[in-house]
Amino acid sequence: MKTKVLEHIEVLVKRYPALEVVKNEIIAAYQIIEKSYKNSGKLLVAGNGGSAADAEHIVGELMKGFKLPRKTQVDFAEKLVEENKELGTVLAENLQGALPAIALDGHPALSTAYMNDCEPLLCFAQQVNGYGKEGDVFLAISTSGNSKNILYAATTAHAKGMKVIGLTGAKSSKLEQMSDVCIKVPQTETYMIQELHLPVYHCLCLMLEDEFFGRTDVMEKQPLLNTYINNVTMSETVEAIEQMIATDKKSYVVAINVDVVMKIEDDPYLKKVVDCADMVLVDGKPLVWISKLHGRPLKAKISGSDLVPLLCEDAAEKGYKIFIIGGKDGIAAQAKKKLESKHPKIKIVGTYAPPFGFEKDENELNHINQMISDVKPDLLIACFGCPKQEKWIYENIGKYDAKVSVCAGATVDFLAGNVKRAPRWMSEHGLEWFYRFTQEPKRMFKRYFIDDTKIVKLIMKYR
Repeated sequence: MKTKVLEHIEVLVKRYPALEVVKNEIIAAYQIIEKSYKNSGKLLVAGNGGSAADAEHIVGELMKGFKLPRKTQVDFAEKLVEENKELGTVLAENLQGALPAIALDGHPALSTAYMNDCEPLLCFAQQVNGYGKEGDVFLAISTSGNSKNILYAATTAHAKGMKVIGLTGAKSSKLEQMSDVCIKVPQTETYMIQELHLPVYHCLCLMLEDEFFGRTDVMEKQPLLNTYINNVTMSETVEAIEQMIATDKKSYVVAINVDVVMKIEDDPYLKKVVDCADMVLVDGKPLVWISKLHGRPLKAKISGSDLVPLLCEDAAEKGYKIFIIGGKDGIAAQAKKKLESKHPKIKIVGTYAPPFGFEKDENELNHINQMISDVKPDLLIACFGCPKQEKWIYENIGKYDAKVSVCAGATVDFLAGNVKRAPRWMSEHGLEWFYRFTQEPKRMFKRYFIDDTKIVKLIMKYR
């Protein structure tokens, strides 16, 4: 369990020392609900009187932001805008992430109809029967633990293949016997029991929110023109990539500049590839300036040519394995030698320069994917240039075995030492593009003086 999630338990016990006796039960209840949510389950909650109000309270904390903002996921936000630009834009900006939960006391028309036509005490049970499915959880709140309508509902829940969590007082009860986990707060008077129920379920809600929406600020994305980016410093970026490696979940990192933004505007597929990236970095001072103009200032420019050397240094220290792919024939191997000379402990487990047109050759793609999978690198540094590297990673990340793939463009040439970077002062003042133009005027003229000047229209379009 995440340390941050467990911290809520420690805060709870510090504020309410009497709840130390139910600490393990709270953790067990959290684990049941967490598992259910991770398997597309939902939470049904019921209680009587003050406990009915608690049930509504719990649902309110789960179905919208409690302490965290819970921003709409990027892909869903895009679908909303595609569906209806005017209405979808409002929805994309305001809808919040939700953990599905239903308070069974909150349906007076159904409840009164069922109580009039059928057996009143089975009202909750009927809703469990209708809403519940295997893998869901029923949170049963009863200060006595013997409320018959709650017991009927708990019985129905178990018959449906659901887990039952009881929230009661200190006395032994029938609900305790029927529950998979029962949180018995150490009080016997109804109002005192309810006073302790509130911090218990607030703690559960906080733990669940942190688990499902508590990504660190650096992993949250904010809009920038026609895409979404991570507002991070260099140290935060390195730390985030370390965390990606530690999770064993395949991830990829891209970096955008004005040229990439212009490509995204004309290439919906590239936009999808970039938006789906686990981290989107900003490699270009002009975009930093635009972020300030739009009122969402970025912390820093993070270029691949700055990031990758730091990742290599980090890898040498922590024992990460690196695979470098891209560049002209022999360049990646040259970069390997340079890095090994600088960092004797670095583990570069492979390099490869794919032939021209490899991305359309199925046999070559299979060869590359197998080559990478054979050595299982922690870091894959891809240097094909945009959009080839981004699209290749997106289409093949599930086919090769590497933990984190980083789009690094021309970085392999800088690592090999056969191409010089712009002086630091030019980079810091947003003039790196001019330096590159002076080095390759014929190749770069159209990009910098024709294509990229169209950024002005995008600034106005997405302001």
